[in-house]
Parts: sequence; C-alpha cells; structure tokens
Amino acid sequence: ATLSEGGKNLPSSSKVAAASVDIIRRQWSDEGEREEWANRIGNLALVSSPLPRNRGAKKGASISSSWESKSKRYMKEPWPLTSQLAELEEWDVDAVKDQQKDLVSLMDIVWSLENI
Repeated sequence: ATLSEGGKNLPSSSKVAAASVDIIRRQWSDEGEREEWANRIGNLALVSSPLPRNRGAKKGASISSSWESKSKRYMKEPWPLTSQLAELEEWDVDAVKDQQKDLVSLMDIVWSLENI
C-alpha cells in the first residue's frame, strides 16, 4: 500500500526498509557560500541508501558525485521531494535557496509554524 499526497504516491514502510540523507552539493567555489549553505536543509535530499564511501575516507563520508549522476539517482528515488530535484539542470546556490524555501513552506503547512 502507498500513501498519497497531492496525487503522488508516497512509499509505504514495506517498500523502503531504510533511508539516508545525502548532502547534495559538496564542492563549493566560494568559501562564504559553503559556510552559509552547505549544511542547510535545502542542500539535503532523502535517499533510499547512502552513496558508497571512498576507501580510506572518514566514517560517514560518501563519494562526491557530479550533479549529473546525482540527478539520475534522485530520479529513481521513491520520495517526490527527492525525485523532483532530478528535473533541475544544475544544483547551485540558487537551487539550494529555492529548495530551502519550499521545504520550510511545507514544514509550515504540516506543523503550523506561524502559531509557535
């Protein structure tokens, strides 16, 4: 069985055994942008399994992938918020900002943040 939100099917717990969070953009040309945006919710994507780690890398560090390879992967994810990212041509600071605004708006709808 699947849940439905906005006409899109959401994965049921029987379809997805585990989930992980992927940091979308790891390489930044500007140190100030990296400091401000790298670890924000707008730069995170829910994925069904983590990317494989580089041998010898620190625990939890995954292979840094290009946007092209990540977007192909995201297209196959069961979560609409992740799969819709694959429609973007590039992942840059503007995309992170837009994603952040969208996610905060959804949080406000779900948790009525304005009443807190």
